[in-house]
Amino acid sequence: MTKNLLLAGALICTAALTSCSSIYVAVTDNPVGSKEGKVSGLKQSTIGNAAKNGGITEIGTVKYQWKGAKSVIIVTGN
Repeated sequence: MTKNLLLAGALICTAALTSCSSIYVAVTDNPVGSKEGKVSGLKQSTIGNAAKNGGITEIGTVKYQWKGAKSVIIVTGN
């Protein structure tokens, strides 16, 4: 019985850590556009860096995405 509970707990923890979640945190009046910039990592994860990586000067949307312990900021715009 105890082994089954430990196995079930391990499966639940694994599923929680590997699941992917995302949320839009900003939507502006600017067009979504065809450009997309991404950035990940703790020190460089800023909206400005994501926009710079995608060559974006007018931000349309900002989305944070998590998969386990890894987070990514995705910016779209022109």
